[in-house]
Amino acid sequence: FVESQERAIVLLCEDPGTVELVRRAVGRIHRVHGTDDPIEAALMVGDVRPDCFVIDMKLGGIDAIGFVQRIRSNGRFARTQIVAWRGETNDSHEAMALDAGVNHYVTSVEGIEGLTARIREGIA
Repeated sequence: FVESQERAIVLLCEDPGTVELVRRAVGRIHRVHGTDDPIEAALMVGDVRPDCFVIDMKLGGIDAIGFVQRIRSNGRFARTQIVAWRGETNDSHEAMALDAGVNHYVTSVEGIEGLTARIREGIA
């Protein structure tokens, strides 16, 4: 793979509506790569070096905490922002995500506005 110089966000989320809302919020500055497949998300980083990962922590079929740990274990992503997105508040899960290397943990209480605000904050 040849790494691109484009400014990018990789969004691992099963809801296409969320992907589109993020694309509208930050798409003028960053290209948003959305997928619901963790393997595809992992392959995307071979093509782009994202400024931010957004991970739906409730995405079925993956260990989201393990996925975050794998991102953080790669030196290329030591400074890359990771935003965790979860539908409901769960203090113990939030603590595990933060310990794994998540920079921001956003719940549905904060809504899509909170999610896009954390993304913008992370890529500023």
